[in-house]
Amino acid sequence: MPIPKPEGRETEDKYISRCISDIANEYDVEGQAYAVCKSTYDKDKMSKITDTMSKVMSRVAYDTKFRGINLLAKGKDDPCWDGYEMIGMKDDGTPNCVPVKLAEVGPKGGIKESDKAPKSGTPNKDPKGEGSAKGDASSTRGAKVTAEQEKTLEGKVKDFNEKDSNTKNGNATLGALKSVFQRGLGAFNTSHSPLVKSASQWAFARVNAFLYLLKNGRPENPKYDTDYDLLPKGHPKSK
Repeated sequence: MPIPKPEGRETEDKYISRCISDIANEYDVEGQAYAVCKSTYDKDKMSKITDTMSKVMSRVAYDTKFRGINLLAKGKDDPCWDGYEMIGMKDDGTPNCVPVKLAEVGPKGGIKESDKAPKSGTPNKDPKGEGSAKGDASSTRGAKVTAEQEKTLEGKVKDFNEKDSNTKNGNATLGALKSVFQRGLGAFNTSHSPLVKSASQWAFARVNAFLYLLKNGRPENPKYDTDYDLLPKGHPKSK
């Protein structure tokens, strides 16, 4: 699906929300659809600048903001250019691409060992979480889905169901995706990958995992078995 263009005096927030809804299903890395839409909006805005100095400064600001992010890396696990690696997400939802840190040589000439990253099940030091639910991953009470998040989920449902190859095990429904999303918010409250900075990022990642399960009849990660009760009847993993 082509990337939509900003229309008239459409605000940045409205355009990005509309754009993400249109292309979210084409990007596997959470936050990359946002990066593409934000880049498109910024480029459109820069194209309308006539003052030379302002245009130069806008170009510098753009290059700095998206440094390291490969906006063309559709469907890839790594959204960063060669020489960069993704370390979590930025506050604005875009991938945090940083220069690859080469191995350090120790005092005796050997490779200096690096600290191991905590596992994805590392207990959350801040049990309140960002907009997360109380209780375990099955709880949805208190986990609110914003209007913008629901619109994104609606886009995922629409895009998923439009392809016959996706629906051989059943159609996606907004109700199921909202439940998965809310459970993701609750799970973030208990434990999550240290690379994930917000409950919503964790929840959208869980929605993507559910859609993979729905389409393929099996989870991408064998340990993911907590949302089988939300699968349609007839699905190989339906409970």
